Amino acid sequence: PRYLLVRPHMMTLVFIITFLYILEFKPQRAIYLPGLAILWSNFHGITYPVLWLICGSYLLEEIWVRVKGPTPSRQITSRVVPLVVSMLAVFLTPHGIRLFSRPLISTASASEYIQELAPLSLPDVLSAHLSMMTASLFTMFNLFFLIACLAALASLRNTPFRISHWLLALGGGVLLAKGLRFMSEFCLLALPLLKANPPFPPGLFAGKVSRPVYLASVFFLMLIPVMLVVATFTQRPAYPFSHRDLPQGVAAFLNHVKSGGSVLNHPNTGGYLQWMLYPRYRIFLDMEVPFLFRDEDMYIAQHVFSDEEVLR
Repeated sequence: PRYLLVRPHMMTLVFIITFLYILEFKPQRAIYLPGLAILWSNFHGITYPVLWLICGSYLLEEIWVRVKGPTPSRQITSRVVPLVVSMLAVFLTPHGIRLFSRPLISTASASEYIQELAPLSLPDVLSAHLSMMTASLFTMFNLFFLIACLAALASLRNTPFRISHWLLALGGGVLLAKGLRFMSEFCLLALPLLKANPPFPPGLFAGKVSRPVYLASVFFLMLIPVMLVVATFTQRPAYPFSHRDLPQGVAAFLNHVKSGGSVLNHPNTGGYLQWMLYPRYRIFLDMEVPFLFRDEDMYIAQHVFSDEEVLR
């Protein structure tokens, strides 16, 4: 549901899929990766660690293959060079080297009041909810997480062992530990491991259940994600931009009177007001914590409307 909004995160998902597709199925087209890396870095540069994770995982695998046995230099060049150049492309943004430190800023305190930065807890992973053939988003993720874990176990007995697949899945797990917002990234990064190591071997249920029961079970399992999509879009807002829960009237009024000045706003709507009122008005705060504002600023902004002393 959070990706119904037009936000830079959408581009990160697209680039993750594109990079994995090229590296898994079309390695001869790796020459396109540096150009895609430049676009990715300028669309959503703060997620460059994911770009480095993908490129680094396949780069380490290439080095491992080279160590195990001789590989034609031409083949090494066609694979290694695009990966290295892609990792360096993250510095080709207006921020240059300053971008490097942005993702390293701790969000531990911010996770206390920004829900999508809260870490995934064990009760979340173990929960399941199904109503009218519609599973919750957590339930769908938990099913995928379980299958990914089984695929990881299956990979231990399969050959050849793909280092890149394990590194991608482990890196996705590290992202997941950073906050709930990275559930989609984890799922995409775990797909290569899952594809290469199906946790349930073909014919596992052959002869153990009747064909009608088997087909009915498969049908209902496949129906669950479809129903989730239907439920998500039933009350969908206007696209590509919705004014739901936004101070559209306030912004229209201020732009009409054209008085200029400072606006004491709640941070949750700060981005919208900044977009609508700049440059005539200045806002108090938006949600770019801890990158532009401190935790103390957020505390003041959240309590200024309900606590007399904070308002003073």
